[in-house]
Amino acid sequence: MIYFILFIVMICFMGKYIYELHQFNHSAELIQLQAPNKSTIQEVISEKSPIIIHNFINKKEELLNITIPELIEKNPGYIIQDKNKNIILSSFNDKKIQQMAVLDNSNMIDDFELSQSLKEINQSFMDNLSCNLKMHLSILKGDYTISLKQMKHNYGIYSQLHGESTFYIINPKHKEDIVNKSQNEIKKWAFKINLKPGLILYLPPEWHYMYEVDEESILSYSYCDNYFTWGYNLLR
Repeated sequence: MIYFILFIVMICFMGKYIYELHQFNHSAELIQLQAPNKSTIQEVISEKSPIIIHNFINKKEELLNITIPELIEKNPGYIIQDKNKNIILSSFNDKKIQQMAVLDNSNMIDDFELSQSLKEINQSFMDNLSCNLKMHLSILKGDYTISLKQMKHNYGIYSQLHGESTFYIINPKHKEDIVNKSQNEIKKWAFKINLKPGLILYLPPEWHYMYEVDEESILSYSYCDNYFTWGYNLLR
């Protein structure tokens, strides 16, 4: 009997947190946070608005001044295992190659010794129920447009480590407006954000987003669930 009661309680909690996941702020504005710490970040997150976080990455020396040539110098001969292909890192320095990208690669986080610093940054966004933290690195060279995505986790953050990226983020209230529209058409419903080195973009759940790069960009992307939503987020 006690196991049945525990099961019902767990189902109720799952329903509660999944329901909260889908609740969004219809009047959300882009928030700029200049003096971040865990308490201020948690307070602002509760508003369910996107956040630009300043003066946070600069506390982590190993995340400062990362460039593609520096990564190549520190990791000579490094081969990126990217899905079903292998890419030599030094090929990003080849002037004959005008455009190439490795997107959301988790191996590079550990191999480039970025894991600990990025985990410490993520701790400020996590609470006691947080789990399933995943971290990825993207390296892009040339003109790229990353197609429209939706944040299907409890939170997601993009940290700009090198170069610049232009993000377009869209409130879930416009989900019907952007259906079957081209990426250029849906920009009119988006907040446009120029993510520069040292800035972090926090994305609340359910928000749609895409980004563009026209030269070079190194971005880290992290997301997290909680114990009651990770299974649901995995399946949807």
